[in-house]
Amino acid sequence: AFEDVLLNSLAVVKPSRGHDLGPGVAALRGASGLLVAVMGQLSTAAARQLAASRRDTGPAIAVLLAVPTWASPGQDRDRGTDQAAAILRAAGWRVVCVDASTQLAVAWQQLGMLSSQPPAPATLGEQKLPGARGAAV
Repeated sequence: AFEDVLLNSLAVVKPSRGHDLGPGVAALRGASGLLVAVMGQLSTAAARQLAASRRDTGPAIAVLLAVPTWASPGQDRDRGTDQAAAILRAAGWRVVCVDASTQLAVAWQQLGMLSSQPPAPATLGEQKLPGARGAAV
């Protein structure tokens, strides 16, 4: 099944020590199909670079981690995470922002709900779903 293939593929992914998205974005050129990005702290420049990597009409989803919330429990999401999310949404990505208190299952559930809706314009602001502190749609 698809889930088995996906899990097997993810099991062998090796993290990069690089701090630049250039090589990863270059690898995406000419690729098609579903694009999934799980990102830590993302600058606005890197968010623009990632947003531009979506070249076809295939779906693109991003899970953005609000990194400061892991360093200081109870801290709100940083403005950079929200800015990166807005840039990706404006480029047609489906985005969920998660903080240290967000359960992974809730984040994936929200992405599933987003996939059945047209992308919302970035100017509409963010709406928080009940039971998912920091997870935005």
